[in-house]
Amino acid sequence: MNLATAQIRGHVYLRNGFKSRGQLYMHSLDIENSIDLSGAMLTEAAIAVILQEASVGGTISICEDFASFGGVDVKSAQIGGNLVCDECKLPFLYCANMTLKGDLQWTGIRDAHSTRLWLNGATIKSLRDERESWPSQGGLHLDGLTYEELTLHSARTEIGRQKNELGPEHPLKVKDRVEWLQLQPPSDQAEPQPWMQLAALLRTKGDEDGAKRIIFQLRCAQAKPANKAMRAWKIVFARLQQQPLWVLAPIALITSLATCLFWFASTRGAMAPTSKEPYAAWSSGSRMDAAYPRFNPFIYSLENDLPLVKFGLDDKWAPDQSYKPKDSIVSYNTLRWARVILILLGWLQATVLAAAIGSRLKS
Repeated sequence: MNLATAQIRGHVYLRNGFKSRGQLYMHSLDIENSIDLSGAMLTEAAIAVILQEASVGGTISICEDFASFGGVDVKSAQIGGNLVCDECKLPFLYCANMTLKGDLQWTGIRDAHSTRLWLNGATIKSLRDERESWPSQGGLHLDGLTYEELTLHSARTEIGRQKNELGPEHPLKVKDRVEWLQLQPPSDQAEPQPWMQLAALLRTKGDEDGAKRIIFQLRCAQAKPANKAMRAWKIVFARLQQQPLWVLAPIALITSLATCLFWFASTRGAMAPTSKEPYAAWSSGSRMDAAYPRFNPFIYSLENDLPLVKFGLDDKWAPDQSYKPKDSIVSYNTLRWARVILILLGWLQATVLAAAIGSRLKS
């Protein structure tokens, strides 16, 4: 059947009982009302229905046991109503660059794991779908899709079908839609647009935490091609982008361990003043000048672990080169290298924190 470039003021009904071995060719069709293919059987054409660049004022219905050997192509079509795919069987629906002013309903798909759905570049008002109708991994193409709403329904019961009612709606959950986005081919999962589109929708609903989780999942997807070490680093950095204050956890842990080490060293007499006169008094057991700061292992550790924080203690105290260890736990070299490592870790943590905050502000 060839209706290419036809102009139709009414409807096109090819409903129950309609069978075709050929192609329904409706390229650039201009129809004021709806197209209903519910219950049709299309048996041989690889692309059974072509509605590329068609202009449809109403709804396109592919429902009620519609069965097709080939796919349905609505690339670049302009649809004023809904596109309803319900209780149907088809190998693919190709909607690249389609503009849909109503809802795309994707429910009750037969053999859903063998069905592919292309929505690249499409603009739709709302997507209503069921988890049971999702394609298998690699069968969903979403890059460039924009929408105002996503609604996940439970599968319909028989009573619901008789009443022509969809199953109950579920609230928008990050976990559900992350699984949905991960149905894209691996090569597409690192594309930012589908993730950012979902994050934007969550923000409009006031779910800022959910939007952050989506962006974190995007960073994880982008890290997958890297080797294990680089992947781990990218994931940690992505987490810090969302929660910069998490860097305080390693700072607290490292500072606590260093505090214990330098406290133990000070009790053994391994930490000494750096100035000449206080050192002479300290080494002889005499009282030091009252103005000279006393050693505090926590302040000393914190000052080394946070290079931007200065209390003046780091310059006044250091491991004593002349210290002769009473046991093998603390030695001058141990303390010297502990301080060097503490400083390096401090600069690393500060750099990561600054980069994470800067990246978050930029995005």
